[in-house]
Amino acid sequence: MTISFSDSYKIDPVVFETTGALDPILGLDTRLFIDPLLVKKSQIPEFKNATQKIETYFSNILRLLSASKKENDLFWNQAIQLFKSSEINGLSIGYSKNDEGGGGIGKIKKVEILKNLKEILDAGTNDPTIFELIGGFQDGIGPDLISDLISNILIDELIEYTQRICNDLGIKLSQLKFSKDYGAIDLPENLLSKKAIILVPKEFLRDLPIADS
Repeated sequence: MTISFSDSYKIDPVVFETTGALDPILGLDTRLFIDPLLVKKSQIPEFKNATQKIETYFSNILRLLSASKKENDLFWNQAIQLFKSSEINGLSIGYSKNDEGGGGIGKIKKVEILKNLKEILDAGTNDPTIFELIGGFQDGIGPDLISDLISNILIDELIEYTQRICNDLGIKLSQLKFSKDYGAIDLPENLLSKKAIILVPKEFLRDLPIADS
């Protein structure tokens, strides 16, 4: 069974459209991803500091990598720890997954990314926007995983955005978990799976590429 979020809560789709949020299909991931370049253009109140937050986050990792002399030294390990890659459930975007969650970036892939970034830094490039181009130099990293990374960085803003819209629409919130790395928080419930839903602004989203076999 599939149903839209607005239909499940009996919200007029025209009214929901005015929120600017994606109306997710419960039980399915819509093939879209969060594009950091679109986030930077946003005037949504919850995301007014998103650009600075993203750039500060990336700059801090690059600063640690620049100071690192070898893998597993103090600075390298701090960069690994700072590199957020939790699986976030409830976004309902990306390639199909079992519980409408991001797959996250695994530890091995995270180390590979940092190794490549370290090489680029050592060659003299320290622009934090290099993170947004990871897919161009890192095998196996596409827009879906970049989207997971951005959603980790902006999870507080996404939650506040979701809470505001639900409060405006009169949608009841429940204490729900959306990741093993976070505690339960007030979020709308997926009435099919009983799991959390996190709303995403449509203006942040682009279509994911689809490859035919």
